[in-house]
Amino acid sequence: MLLDPGLLAKLGLLPDAAAPATFAVGLSEFKKLVSHDLEHLLNTKRHASRTELAGFRQAERSLTAYGIEDFSAKYFENVLDVADICRAIAHTVQTFEPRLQQVQVRAEQVTKTVGGLGLTIVGLLVAPGVREPIRFDAVFDIITKKYAISAH
Repeated sequence: MLLDPGLLAKLGLLPDAAAPATFAVGLSEFKKLVSHDLEHLLNTKRHASRTELAGFRQAERSLTAYGIEDFSAKYFENVLDVADICRAIAHTVQTFEPRLQQVQVRAEQVTKTVGGLGLTIVGLLVAPGVREPIRFDAVFDIITKKYAISAH
């Protein structure tokens, strides 16, 4: 199947730097590419807050708004803070990852015991000839302040 590998592959930032802009990949490889791009998106801090960009409709989709908000002031044991984090991540993914639609983010209790926050990101993977549900497991490590993501 002929699929768009994503921005990072096009820029040569994936292991196979000689890959053309569009190439044939299998569905499992395509999911890995989306997972990789999603991990980079969530590990990028946005430069401007939503309130700073209020009133500038196009700015919300620009590089200035790319990435997620800084959640360092949030407390992972607080249900309201975790709900805010989930909403913000869902909004960011919906805005900057066009291959995913109907994105929902849920917090998972499992990884809280190891010093992080576990999230499940579900949505619909959409590409030419592809329209299928997908799930990503994301773990935020509070020490490294980085997300690690895997697709299922």
